[in-house]
Amino acid sequence: MAEDAFSAAVLDQIRRLEAALDDLLEGDRGAVERIRRLACTVRGSGASCGFPTVSALAARVEEAAPGDLVPTVRALLVEMERMRATRHSVLVVDDDPLILRLLELRLTGPDRTVVTAATLAEARAALRARRPDLVVLDLFLPDGDGRTLLAELRASEDTWHVPVVVVSGASARTARLEVEAMGADVYLSKPFDPNALSAVVASLLERRPEARQGRAELMASFRRLLSEASSVTVAAVVPETHGPGGKRSEGPDPRVASAVVGVLTAALPDEVTVAEWAPGEPAVVAPGFFDLVPAMTRARYALRNRPHPYLEGGLCSFSAGVLEDAQRWGLSDAYLRAHRFALDANREGGDRVVVCHSEGGRLRVLLAMKDAGRAALFIARLEGAGFEVEHHRDGASALDALETSQYSLAIVEADLPVIDGLDVVTKAKGLESCPPVMLVAASEAQAWEGLDRGADDYLLRDCSADELLARARRHV
Repeated sequence: MAEDAFSAAVLDQIRRLEAALDDLLEGDRGAVERIRRLACTVRGSGASCGFPTVSALAARVEEAAPGDLVPTVRALLVEMERMRATRHSVLVVDDDPLILRLLELRLTGPDRTVVTAATLAEARAALRARRPDLVVLDLFLPDGDGRTLLAELRASEDTWHVPVVVVSGASARTARLEVEAMGADVYLSKPFDPNALSAVVASLLERRPEARQGRAELMASFRRLLSEASSVTVAAVVPETHGPGGKRSEGPDPRVASAVVGVLTAALPDEVTVAEWAPGEPAVVAPGFFDLVPAMTRARYALRNRPHPYLEGGLCSFSAGVLEDAQRWGLSDAYLRAHRFALDANREGGDRVVVCHSEGGRLRVLLAMKDAGRAALFIARLEGAGFEVEHHRDGASALDALETSQYSLAIVEADLPVIDGLDVVTKAKGLESCPPVMLVAASEAQAWEGLDRGADDYLLRDCSADELLARARRHV
């Protein structure tokens, strides 16, 4: 694990510094230069990994007079041991220096260190130096959109399980839906309560080992099965409570999750892995040839015949999305796609299993939009729902793409550079099975002009990713 590698690297530096100190005490004059070179390395490591005290002491060792060198090295070794023993690391990404300082003071503790970054570039550098145990992320950064970093965290093998708390001044409802769809664990609106944030961070850090254990088990099973066959079947499960008289509770019920895991484990054979992808979110990984639907249906019947864990007269059940990963998207991507279908099934009444067919390729969408940050958000949402998205930032390249490739939908911004978006709409309308949808500014005239040029529908350019997805599904 990355945490063990970090601890081992620090221990190696400690031992090399201790050996050089022993040589110095035994009269080896060349040991002084070795100690200063090692201190230079430690100074860089301490700064990169968020340990300023270690970095400052290492700098003092580099400059220490001969009479002060030994006690200064010993003080550095003590701080390096503390660095090695640190249990949790939190990365805070925000461009407001006051918020960075506030969170650094509030979140730092005896078993927790805080690393701060004011830009996407600084955050990526910190992630390369050491994988954090949790990330606190602002969405508006000087060099880009925080959603870009969130997408990178969820796509990486090293960080897909790291909890992310988004703290932003963006429109609460829209931003919450968008970042939760992209994999954020918690969304807090600015201005926020520092005490509430501290409690959220503590809670997420404490539950991390259990959540990671379930995901690690699913990931190991996924990799093993994929090495043996061309595809793996993944199911995302949404636990549900159906109250007395058939009234269904809104949304997934995490208090029923353990019961769901129990009946699925009993109903499915040994080669199928059942675990919680996240607390309250059961998931299943099975060989590609295995038909999960009959077994999961039996599990639902068995679950409904059990006493409800907390509601007298209530029934337990679940909805599930089942997806065969024939496209080799990877477990994280396949789970998110299946989870979206499971949530849709839950919202449409629940208590059913939906099969998401992936064979034969995905529906292709052409997205012509000049704002790369906003486009990245839409792409993540559409791809998370199973679409294949091709992005173009100007009208000329979008027109070339329409002439050489086939698409199931074209989403086109009205104001495109090089060639106007309205010309792209006209071209898409003339093709077979490629309905064009316009993205317009808050201008009624622009919307009417787009419809006159052949657009099947229009959306405001600053619409939510969920609204865009809903329109995409309607037109395909």
